[in-house]
Amino acid sequence: MLPFGHGGAHSKDSTRFVRLSRTYADRTGLAVVCIDAVDHGERKPEGLSAGLPPVRSMLLGPASKLDHPQVLMLNMTNDEVFSIEDAHVFFDVIPGRKKRLVFWEGDHDEWPAEAIEHSIALINEYT
Repeated sequence: MLPFGHGGAHSKDSTRFVRLSRTYADRTGLAVVCIDAVDHGERKPEGLSAGLPPVRSMLLGPASKLDHPQVLMLNMTNDEVFSIEDAHVFFDVIPGRKKRLVFWEGDHDEWPAEAIEHSIALINEYT
């Protein structure tokens, strides 16, 4: 199974994420489960305006406890949610040596085809 998260004020049911989930399933042979982030999509409480929870504090603890992770982090240079510094902080707390951090030019929601191809190649290499 491949858990697939998303960012921004999107929903797991948006056309973009349904299409990406299907692409990953077709190209990797894995079952893909797209989940809404906290306060996004179906998990967004009524009346809450689009906004971001304190993502850094929510992620660092669990990331530091991963057991034998194989991690590929694909980040954007002008990401308004995860700055380059935040991406490095998060990456550095993940234990182990089987991890890669890659940056592409663009904003949080700009995923170049090359990034998707890179991630599919890594998934196929290790599954």
